[in-house]
Amino acid sequence: MGLELETAQPESHGLSSGDVLRFLERIEELELQVNRLMLLQNGKVTARFNRQPYREEAPTLLFSLSKSFTSIAAGIARDEGYIRLTDPVVSYFPDKLAGDVPPYLSQMTIHHLLSMNTGHHDNIYGRVMESGPDWAQTFLSLAPEHPPGSHYVYNTHATYMVAAILERATGMGLVEYVKPRLFEPLGIGLVDWETCPM
Repeated sequence: MGLELETAQPESHGLSSGDVLRFLERIEELELQVNRLMLLQNGKVTARFNRQPYREEAPTLLFSLSKSFTSIAAGIARDEGYIRLTDPVVSYFPDKLAGDVPPYLSQMTIHHLLSMNTGHHDNIYGRVMESGPDWAQTFLSLAPEHPPGSHYVYNTHATYMVAAILERATGMGLVEYVKPRLFEPLGIGLVDWETCPM
């Protein structure tokens, strides 16, 4: 069951209902990919928009929002003493390293994962997904071409590695760890996202 939020008229918060309606109509006119929208003002819902077939009671695919939750989880784990942002990534995976560790890989920290500054030159998503079921091992086999912190590239598997580190550090899967610390207090019920096949 989700968190029940109080509602109010936009005017009670200094916003015209007509302006809100024109804004929502403009979203439709421009064919923007906004499927759901909720406007909160001072903790009260003053507008809602659901494009068909989306409904408030149905789950919505959010894709990379899991990156935000993973980052929040890393902050909580840091506050609880499970990790430090300066921890080397390889220190969590000695069992997944083969041979000598490339210098840039050994320099990579949790902070580099969170900021997507791992040093990889290109997005490694395809290579990780095509290389087999062990995403962590594949990530660690793809040596960065640049020093960590010097080159940004969008990197889904950097976020995955944060989740894998949290699992090793806390002994819990990411959703299990975050549920009582974030999802339940926020009234977030059903949570499901793509995980490593292993």
